[in-house]
Amino acid sequence: MPAVQEPIRLQDRYAWSDEQIGSEVDGNVVLMNLAKGHYYGLDTIGSEIWRRLQHGPEVGVMVRELAETYHHDAAEVERDVLALMEKMREQNLIRRVS
Repeated sequence: MPAVQEPIRLQDRYAWSDEQIGSEVDGNVVLMNLAKGHYYGLDTIGSEIWRRLQHGPEVGVMVRELAETYHHDAAEVERDVLALMEKMREQNLIRRVS
């Protein structure tokens, strides 16, 4: 049975895992989990989040920047970013770096 992971927190830093490869197709990112052979497609905002995760940003900083960039409610952006990141972590596409 897999270990239960703590929720992703705003002060955490996450980056791409070594278990994935990604590529851009028409401005959107397509990912593949190398261990499972599963493909994942991201929409425009999901692709932007993915690009930012390349450098292991603090999650809260990324949320604030996205809310400012897209002129959207920070609480809603936080909820959506954390939900996407939880899914990415479950599929071993990202890893915690601090």
